[in-house]
Amino acid sequence: EVKDATGYKVYRDDELIQSAPENSYADYKLKFETEFNYSISTLDHQSEEGEKSNNIFITTHPEIKRPKGLKAEGGLLSADEYDKAMLDLVNFLQYSGEPSRLSSEKIGKGVLVFILVFFVFALLLKKEYWREVH
Repeated sequence: EVKDATGYKVYRDDELIQSAPENSYADYKLKFETEFNYSISTLDHQSEEGEKSNNIFITTHPEIKRPKGLKAEGGLLSADEYDKAMLDLVNFLQYSGEPSRLSSEKIGKGVLVFILVFFVFALLLKKEYWREVH
């Protein structure tokens, strides 16, 4: 980070690719096994550009090939096996979507019991207060 810099310009192969206040940049969707050179310059409070930095040369990694010889084959499931597999899948997806639901349901049952007990005490207290009025 450069003192008093209000922004940065990022260049790839001497072409401007970003102008932003952040002093970091991530580049995506680049060709595999290709060398790129990057440089940056700063912007001052009047948006005037300073000198470009020295070039940094970076080579992207080689393409990762898909493994050969993998083959998905169809299989047969009985109706019961299919239903069980789908039930397991749906239950897993439901759990992964909201893993705290089991503990929430447990707490919810406790809250309902508390409300029921509180209601009984409140009803008895009301009867006690209004006993003399009726």
